[in-house]
Amino acid sequence: MSMPAASDPALVLAEELAVRWLPSLHRQSWAERLVRLHEIHEQLQEDLEDIDLYSKISPLFIKKIIEGLNDGPIATREQAHVYANSGDPGHRREAGEWFARQSNEAPDEAGF
Repeated sequence: MSMPAASDPALVLAEELAVRWLPSLHRQSWAERLVRLHEIHEQLQEDLEDIDLYSKISPLFIKKIIEGLNDGPIATREQAHVYANSGDPGHRREAGEWFARQSNEAPDEAGF
């Protein structure tokens, strides 16, 4: 995925969304954040009515949220799910590595 230009409407909207939602997300657990992000995404998809634009905004928004939360290494399944949807390849790699460790450490508890 190439990085969008600063004037890219998708990047501008992703940044606006992150600024709007970060304060409330800071006060939530990763489980709560995952639910809230799902709700935000459903509303965003409905509001935009443009799947291509939505598909550009979503990973940028998640990347900005992760960066804004600055919550350290992945510690929960919900956090890993959020990271897996980031536009940042490093976030996605962290999520993949976390899921791989979980399946190697406790295959009966992985839930997959």
